Amino acid sequence: MEKINYKAQVTFPDLKYVSYLYYDFAIFDKDNNIIRLIEFDGTQHFKGLSKWYTEESAIRDNLKNKYAE
Repeated sequence: MEKINYKAQVTFPDLKYVSYLYYDFAIFDKDNNIIRLIEFDGTQHFKGLSKWYTEESAIRDNLKNKYAE
């Protein structure tokens, strides 16, 4: 069985919106380079699906999506 090299709650110095933005997980290759960023967006991240959705959360989500590209 192969182990997955990962870290939870990953941020980057140049990824901020008021404060640092975090991804849920980063997956690393054998040389410790990031190969994937994982972000779980529950219903609170989508307008009309949750009473906790805000425009601020949408801005943060969009910034993280663009950064990951």
